[in-house]
Amino acid sequence: MSRNNLLITKSGDNKMAKIKIVTDSVSDINPELAKKHNIEVIALNIFFGDDHFKHGVNITASEVYGMMESGIYDWPRTSQPSAKEFLEVYQKIFDDGYDAIISIHVTQKMSGTTNSAMLAKKQLKDKDITIIDSNTATLPLGLLVIEAAKLVKTKKSKEEIIKKINNLAPKSHIWGVVDTLENLHKGGRIGRAKKILGSLLNKKPLLQVEDGLVDSFGSVKGHEEGFSKFMQSMPKI
Repeated sequence: MSRNNLLITKSGDNKMAKIKIVTDSVSDINPELAKKHNIEVIALNIFFGDDHFKHGVNITASEVYGMMESGIYDWPRTSQPSAKEFLEVYQKIFDDGYDAIISIHVTQKMSGTTNSAMLAKKQLKDKDITIIDSNTATLPLGLLVIEAAKLVKTKKSKEEIIKKINNLAPKSHIWGVVDTLENLHKGGRIGRAKKILGSLLNKKPLLQVEDGLVDSFGSVKGHEEGFSKFMQSMPKI
């Protein structure tokens, strides 16, 4: 075990470093689950016009979709937490007696969240902070974070936790089929031509997060056909 993983007391006794797991709200870990696993979740920002919300704090995903479908509001904008927010969270964690932080976040190809975390880390040069870009989002990110928290509870070292998460991350996949291409078009994920063609053919795209980006790997007529495609694509055990 390296010296970085030991807390040296005045008496010369050693004990395991006290580690805190941090993530962002794109992980979709609800407050109860975060509390159970001692995970710190930093909220992303959502804007509907001039109204500012904190994802998972004062607005839920279902409420966001409801506001989008109502037609009353403009298309929502999102932004990553600021470096200042990360700095405040990190500093409080160390003030609470933790020795190290492992901060696991949404792919930086979708969000600047990891960059904000890195900027905060630079302000705390003497602190033990590891930033991990998960290269994914939503549930796969959440599962990685929960696994890291479980490893903390079993007294694994910081190096062991980081190695395990880095090994698991490439094995995490997101597949999905959507009902409408409208939101993908508004969000800039597809062009107008693809939207019109898909609507005319009544096709629903099969989506995946590949190398940190949303990509299409085909289309289907409906959810049943989509489920069959997913099953065919799953690796054989």
